[in-house]
Amino acid sequence: MVRKIFAWVVEYRPLIVAWIWIGLIVPAYLWWQESVPFLVAMSLYANIEASFATAASKADARQLDAMAAELDLIKEALGIECNPK
Repeated sequence: MVRKIFAWVVEYRPLIVAWIWIGLIVPAYLWWQESVPFLVAMSLYANIEASFATAASKADARQLDAMAAELDLIKEALGIECNPK
């Protein structure tokens, strides 16, 4: 049960975090608009999140490349030729 919950949280983490930040929009403008530490925290968060997104997209690209190479090997083994237009 705990593993399923953890897997769900990991899978939907970007959406969960996005909704948390959306929920913080009003408090941020009402109470923290003149807070330098809050601005620093938001800037750091944006940089960290961008770094994670970049890492995830690179990992996805590597996985897709590996899958394409495996598919090519299967096609070659079966003697299937595919000529893209």
